[in-house]
Amino acid sequence: SGKVPPEVIAEAKVDLAQIYLRTGEPEQARTMLAAAQAFWASDPTRWQSDMIESRLAEAQIVRDLDKDPPRAAAILRRALADRIAMSGPANRDVAIFQNNLGNVLSTMGQHNEAAASFRQAKATWAAIGAGETPDAMNTLNNLAASEVLAGRPKAAVPQFAEAVRLRRELFGPSAALAALINNHAKALLLTGDAAQALPLAREATAMAREFAGEGSMLHAASAAGLSEALLGTGQRADALVTARSGHLAALQTSGAGSPPEIVAQIALARANAANGDKGAARDQLASAEKGVAAMGPAGARLSEAIRDIRKRYGL
Repeated sequence: SGKVPPEVIAEAKVDLAQIYLRTGEPEQARTMLAAAQAFWASDPTRWQSDMIESRLAEAQIVRDLDKDPPRAAAILRRALADRIAMSGPANRDVAIFQNNLGNVLSTMGQHNEAAASFRQAKATWAAIGAGETPDAMNTLNNLAASEVLAGRPKAAVPQFAEAVRLRRELFGPSAALAALINNHAKALLLTGDAAQALPLAREATAMAREFAGEGSMLHAASAAGLSEALLGTGQRADALVTARSGHLAALQTSGAGSPPEIVAQIALARANAANGDKGAARDQLASAEKGVAAMGPAGARLSEAIRDIRKRYGL
């Protein structure tokens, strides 16, 4: 049998690095990637394309292992420029670099810059005829989320709508589709369009119940969105029934103080306050607040929701 060419070994090491990254083993990924990059560096002109492509994994390692998103973003920016110089702007790797750069910028809280990078990726997917693919759908979802985080829910709504359409056509009903529909509904609620949000929130809640289970985090979040949409359309009694049902399911399935129960309790507090039971709402928010505090930074958006409910209903 012949000897395995070194370039094949290098490619295999990059594949292993990607597997290690997916399984949460960035140290092993770094070892594999460094070995491959050392080989490519031996003839940088011949292996330029491979070296550029390897920067995707390198940036992920720097972000996840070194906890250094700014350096990861710098790696991606340099590699993106190199890829465009080598292959032109209409290239699949260009779109991947633009999407991944947006993800890193999002982790840095630079949501305007992230949205701009996702918009570039969206345009690149379209330019190469890949605008109806799972990769393009992922970029649309990322762009929509960035628009919301940047305070532009109206700009997010059409992106979510397109992402929902694509996921529905490509994969059909699922927990992932339920989550995406729920995010679309919530973006509409942020724009004040509860009437448009309501049917989406109903669908998301039913789909979450079917595919993630009643009382799951996805079901609790979707039921909370449905309750809010019902309030927004003046259906206060139905909103309270929905919130109570969602909270009971989360309590029975996930337990008191669990993230699903906390999300459901905040929704129940909102519904109680809207129905005039401010005492119950105060108690529920106080209870939820203790759980949110234990979440640390992950509970920031829930803390904001609690503040908004207190302010809106004079609690």
